[in-house]
Amino acid sequence: MIAPARRDAPDAGLTRPLLVSWALAACVLTLMAADRIARLQMPDPDDTLRLLEVRAWLAGQSWWDVGQHGFSGAGQVMHWSRLVDIPLAAAMLPLRPLLGAVAAERIAVVLVPLLTLLAVMALVGTITRHVSDRATAGLAMLMVPLTAPLIAQIQPLRIDHHGWQVVAALCAAWALTCLRGAAAGAVAGIAAAVLVSISFEGFPFALLTLAAGGLLWVAAPAARRALRVQAATLVTGLALLHVATRGPAMFAPACDAVSPAWLGVVATASCGILAATLLPARVPLHRFTWLAVAGMATLVAMVVLVRDCAGGPFGDLDPLTRRVWFDNVAEGLPVWRQSPPVAIATFALPVLSIFATIREWRSASNGPTGTRRAVLFGLLVGATLCAALVLRAGALANALAIPAMATFIERRLRIARTIAPPVRRTAALAALLALAAVGALGSELVLALGIPGGAQATIPARYRDGRHPYCLKRPDYRALRVLTAGSVVLAPLDISPDIVLFTDLRPIASGHHRNLARMRFVLASLMASPERAQGAIRSYGVDYIIGCPGNPDNVNLATEAPHGLWARLESGERFDWLRPVPIPGSPLLAWRVTPPLASARE
Repeated sequence: MIAPARRDAPDAGLTRPLLVSWALAACVLTLMAADRIARLQMPDPDDTLRLLEVRAWLAGQSWWDVGQHGFSGAGQVMHWSRLVDIPLAAAMLPLRPLLGAVAAERIAVVLVPLLTLLAVMALVGTITRHVSDRATAGLAMLMVPLTAPLIAQIQPLRIDHHGWQVVAALCAAWALTCLRGAAAGAVAGIAAAVLVSISFEGFPFALLTLAAGGLLWVAAPAARRALRVQAATLVTGLALLHVATRGPAMFAPACDAVSPAWLGVVATASCGILAATLLPARVPLHRFTWLAVAGMATLVAMVVLVRDCAGGPFGDLDPLTRRVWFDNVAEGLPVWRQSPPVAIATFALPVLSIFATIREWRSASNGPTGTRRAVLFGLLVGATLCAALVLRAGALANALAIPAMATFIERRLRIARTIAPPVRRTAALAALLALAAVGALGSELVLALGIPGGAQATIPARYRDGRHPYCLKRPDYRALRVLTAGSVVLAPLDISPDIVLFTDLRPIASGHHRNLARMRFVLASLMASPERAQGAIRSYGVDYIIGCPGNPDNVNLATEAPHGLWARLESGERFDWLRPVPIPGSPLLAWRVTPPLASARE
């Protein structure tokens, strides 16, 4: 698959094309998002909550307290890591005295994702340069902003942790494919520790990098030192980051974040590998056997230490919350739960890259380049399997797929340029360049075919005539400032973060699973009959009910409970305990919960 690597510096001559291609991509992405930047319309509720988390930290909230206190009562419990808040805060703080808090925030939520994009492009280009040549590395860097599942996580305003996960994972891949000796182990171990600390979804890939380091030792005894350092730095770095970011809560059990039990699993894997490197192992079979024993010990540690997490981080969801909320979060579901267009957009590049690698395996040279290619191929296959189980992991799979696909395209571009007939040459070049943007083309296919929960099909029929307001696109939530500040509001889970961001109202819950009782209350109240919902809503102290007709969240509620409170309110029914409150110039709907016996007093 891969041409022999040249002997000059692997990153020689990449800086200028990197900066030029990044600057072009940054300008295009910023211009495309200009309207959303002006309105601070974040791509996802998680991005909104990330901004709220950074605001609270800069306003004096404890480093170890990542809770969302803008919600009702004591606020929401969160399990997020502060690590992702650091670059955002670092961008805001120096700009505040110069430009003011509002402008500093706008710049930070654009600049930080774009710097993440720069890091991804640099890592992809460097990896490609090590397994191919400089021209192919330039093409690989250009492919990054053309890869839809990847750019979706590193665009302006996308400030949640997914982009940094990709950076950390690529750092580990870069160390394993491009570095040697203790440096390779140290970088790979630290990068994997950061990856898991940012989000526990990175745990499988972290173990995969450890396995890759082990297989490098199986193939070459000289890699023993790198493997030892990798295992030691992974467990040490993860433990130190856990203590630094959790503080007093470091001993709390958790299935969705690093905890003492999960640290025990990582320690078992690391100690097993360290022990394996000390045992007699003159032939590859011996080394592989000792690694297999370490792997089995790790599996036993999982069974013993984290058996309560067998159902995964969402194992405690009640049937109602799982059906109405979790099963409608497409990015958290496996590939067999996706619509065909989404699956094509996510897996086209990784699958093509895997097949391209296999097909051209014989054309690659042996030695260092062949080893790098094998490591990269293994990481790509592993990341693709992870994405098949959880769709949002597809961003990393696509990033790892770019070097091999860029090599495949570049080699054939050289052949296509020699085709004499102009029409055939143009057609061949166009077809090959289309492969470079297969992710973006897949995204266009998604838009053309429509996806459940996305296109016109999700808008109730009564709102499609254009005469009724609907909220398919997020409205300006500042319009809700006409409601009494500090009031408790019952609102769908996905719009609650925006309500906190733009108003002084206090929603009950958002879609974050550590707040199961609150989430279930919101869903059950809006789906119950008005008669049953009234008592629960009054008992909770709700002041307003807020909804967004046509919004996917509200559509799910009306679909699941066509005779429930929200469905009947949306259809125009009125109840004596709810008083409509006009929201001028907005499709948002609001009702005031009247005090008990209000009608009798009147």
